[in-house]
Amino acid sequence: MILYNLLNLVLTIISIYSWVLVIYALLSWTPYSWQTSGFGRLIAKLAEPYLGIFERLRLTFFGMNFTVILAIISLQAISWLLVTLYNNLI
Repeated sequence: MILYNLLNLVLTIISIYSWVLVIYALLSWTPYSWQTSGFGRLIAKLAEPYLGIFERLRLTFFGMNFTVILAIISLQAISWLLVTLYNNLI
């Protein structure tokens, strides 16, 4: 039961963080949106450390940066892996 609750907590955190990355991507379409608002700065402070891992891969093609997409896919893969491991333990 404790392991189940811990898994649910981790999956909820991953889900919320995925939404933070989506909001970060949407804010990137408007210039200076995270520099002018406190909300934008908060989202940038939360998202940029994790996105920094993927920016080394240079995922910019035709002027579009796909870093956020890869970051969200990796979070979903981690979620799937955790659920699979939990199901195999039971």
